[in-house]
Amino acid sequence: MTNFEDLKKEWSHQEDVESPKNGASVIIKKVLHMRNQQQILVAILGLTTIILIGFFFYVFAYTERNATIGLFSMILILVVRIGAELWSIHYLRTLNSALSNRIYSENIVRYYKKRRILHFVITPILIAIYSFGFLMLMPYFKVGLSAGFYLYIQISSIVILLVLSFFIAKQIVKELNIIKQLQLKLEDMNETVG
Repeated sequence: MTNFEDLKKEWSHQEDVESPKNGASVIIKKVLHMRNQQQILVAILGLTTIILIGFFFYVFAYTERNATIGLFSMILILVVRIGAELWSIHYLRTLNSALSNRIYSENIVRYYKKRRILHFVITPILIAIYSFGFLMLMPYFKVGLSAGFYLYIQISSIVILLVLSFFIAKQIVKELNIIKQLQLKLEDMNETVG
C-alpha cells in the first residue's frame, strides 16, 4: 500500500498545466482571415470569368476555332482555380476547432500540404495554360486592332503577367507564413498541454 500512497502524494503535488489563454482564438482568427482572403480571390476570379464569357460572345469568338480554344482555355483555367479555392474554403469550414489540439493540428498540416501543392504545382500549370490561351488570341488582336493598340496589348500583357505573378507569389508567401504561424502556435499549445 505504500506504493499507492506515494503515487497519490506525487499526483496531488503536480502543477496544473494550463493551455495558453488565447492560443485557440489566435488560430481561429488566422483561419478565418485566410478564408476571407480566399473568398475575395474567388470573387475576383469569378468576375474575370464573367468578363471573359461576355467577351467570348461579344467578339463572336465561337466562329473561329483558335479563338474559341484560346478563350475557352482561359475560362476553363479560371473555373478550375475557382473550384480549388471553393474546395479550400469548404475544407477550412469543416475543420472543427473543438477537437483536440493534436487532431486540429494534424488537420491544419494536411491543409497546409494541399495548399502547397496548389500553389507550387497546380497554379504555375494553370498560369501557363492561361497564357497559352491568351497567345492564341494574339493573331486576332493583330487583325482586329490598330498597330498602336496591338503593341499596347503586347506590352501591357507582359507587364500584367509579371505584376500578377509577383502579386500571386506575394499572396502565396503571405498565406504560407500564416499557415506556418498556425503550425507553430499549435505545436506550442500541444507542448504546453502535453
